[in-house]
Order: sequence, then structure tokens, then C-alpha cells
Amino acid sequence: MTKAIHNDKKSLPEIVSFIRQKDYRGIKWLGKGSFGLTALLEDETINEKFVCKKYSPLPGINKDKYYTNFLNEIKLLYKLNHKNIVRVFSYHMYEKNCTGFVLMEFIDGIDIENFLIEHPEMINDIFEQTIEGFSYLESKKILHRDIRSSNILVDKGGFVKIIDFGFGKQAFTATDFDRSFSSLNWWCELPSDFQDNIYNFKTELYFVGKLFEKIIKDYDINGFIYKDILVKMCEHNPNNRISSFEEVKRSIQNNEVLDALFTYDEINVYQSFASSLSKVIISVYDDVKYITDIELIQKKLSDLYKSVMLEYYIPNNTSIIDCFIGGRYRYLVKAQFETSILKNFCKFLKSCTKDKKNIVLSNLHSRFASIQITVEEELISEDEIPF
Repeated sequence: MTKAIHNDKKSLPEIVSFIRQKDYRGIKWLGKGSFGLTALLEDETINEKFVCKKYSPLPGINKDKYYTNFLNEIKLLYKLNHKNIVRVFSYHMYEKNCTGFVLMEFIDGIDIENFLIEHPEMINDIFEQTIEGFSYLESKKILHRDIRSSNILVDKGGFVKIIDFGFGKQAFTATDFDRSFSSLNWWCELPSDFQDNIYNFKTELYFVGKLFEKIIKDYDINGFIYKDILVKMCEHNPNNRISSFEEVKRSIQNNEVLDALFTYDEINVYQSFASSLSKVIISVYDDVKYITDIELIQKKLSDLYKSVMLEYYIPNNTSIIDCFIGGRYRYLVKAQFETSILKNFCKFLKSCTKDKKNIVLSNLHSRFASIQITVEEELISEDEIPF
């Protein structure tokens, strides 16, 4: 370093620079595209391989315009840390020359389409992992915006890796969902979202769904257990499409493990409780928050039962709703929630493992997703009051 730091009492230099840049051993070229070159390098100090991507567009391509895309890709990848998304480790930018390098995780594998041609028996696992990756992006408010087979790789260990965020964008406001990026060479029928100049997370759902639909159809892959979910993802009209990747995750959990993990009696206990809870809630306001800490919910339910255990019915329906919902909602005053149903559900939750508890909560959240949302004040009937 240009300025040594001997102890904590001395101030840190304003600029901390290193005299010697890190060197890597070049192994081989991986490819050449419209926007640059990729090479496989090795850090011999730690014995790790990295992919180096150089920004160097072909003649005729506006270097300044797409340099911003390259820089934006690095910024987005630095925000991400997920097993199903490629990692970025370092970068070197040369603004004056309008070029740069980024060092990324080396994925020793092939694109998702070719992988499933070779391993059709893994279709369900690959679908689940892909949804996991895009659900994480959704939680970070990041749109990929270039979903195609070549941008979803599967390594030799069978792990899905989403790559190439050159057209990616972090979306915070409604205008961020405008389809303002350059039109790409899309490989399937475009959804009706495009007619309204919109590209949002529902649009991403559509393209992920269409990708799996195409692979399954083109290569006659059997044994796919999420057909109903895929149909909802591929709806041309976004109003008919499943709402989010998080909802797809919940649907996968419901579809995959409910019968395997829960006994017939446990399912009946859950159904009785969930149905009773659904009946007392009329609607929720658009700013509602659902409680996601299952241990906290379990404690609240247990405390509630102790306070009403001598009653036939729970005296105040808000006490049971408040165990799951934070925020404003409307509920039925006259609806009766049997205390015995609460008792059985508390006993059931106590016997569940952590994974089973999370599945129970995921199922309840799926029910909540269908509750009517109230945006503006409405007239209140005699049988309901606002919280």
C-alpha cells in the first residue's frame, strides 16, 4: 500500500491504493460476442478459476451507450448473493478508454436446454431451482429482462446459475416497469404486457414459464409435476397470470410435499383452522403486512388459547386474526370461531418440525393471497367493522 497503517489511532488515508495489481494465469478463450470477449483465468495463489469478461463491442456498436449496460451489470451483481445466481468477485474499469473487465464465478456447465436434453429426469429439480433464483431477484426488486436458455446455466453438480445481467434493472417505482429498453430478439410469443409497454415481474414469470413449456414440448420430457403451475405462468394476459415468483414457490411447496409430510389427520386439523380463519376475514387494505415469523405466530396462538380455553367460541375475532396479520382489515363480527379448532391447531403446530411449520404458514399465506384487497373507504355493513 502507498501509505502504511501502523495502528488504529492513525487516520486512514483518503485514497487506499495497491502498488501491484493481481495477476492471473490465462487458461483459454471461452467466447466472443457482440459486446466483448470472455476468457477463463486462474488465480494460482488460491487455486481458483474465474471467468473474465472484457467489454469490447464489435465495430459499428455504440461503445458509450452499452458501456453503461456493462457497468450496470456489475452494480447489480454486487447486490446479489444466491446459490442460483452467478457471483461477481472483482472488476477493473477504464472509463477513458470506454472498456473494462469483470471477474465472475466460473460455471463449469451448459445451458438449461441442453442440460435437460441430457438429463430429462431432473426437470422438476431444475424448475424448482430456477424459481428459487428468480424469486430471490424479485425480493431484491431486480428484473433480468433477457430470459432465454443461454442465460440460465446448469453446472456439473446440477445447480442452476442465472447469468448475464447486461439488460438487468432494479425497479422501485411504477415507471421502472416501463418497457423502455431496446427490443430484443425474443424467442417466443410476446405477452400482452408488451402492448401496454410494461415489463415487470409478472412478465419475467411469463418468459420463465414459456422457456420450460418450450423445452418440455420440444424434447417430449415426461414426469413434470408442476403442469398446473406452468399453465398459470404462461397466461398471455397478465391479469390471469400467477402473481409472483414467491407465489409460485408456495404453490410448489403445496404441490410437492403436503401429502408426503402430513398425515390425513394433520391435514384435517389444518383445513378446519384455515377455513375458519378465512371465513372471519372479509378483506384487507392494500398496506397490509402478513406476519412471517412462524415461531412468533405459534406463541401468539398459544397465549390466545390460554386466555379463551374455557369458552366455546373465541370472544373477539380480531384476537385470532392479529396472530397472522399486521395492518388494517375488515372482519365479520358475528362469525363464530370454535375454541376447540384453535386448540387442535396449537397442538398440531407444537408437534411440527420447523420445515413443516413453514409449509403450514406458506399454505396460509396462499389463502391470504386470495382475500379481497380494499383500496378506498367503503360503506360498512352492520356485520363488519374496520380494524
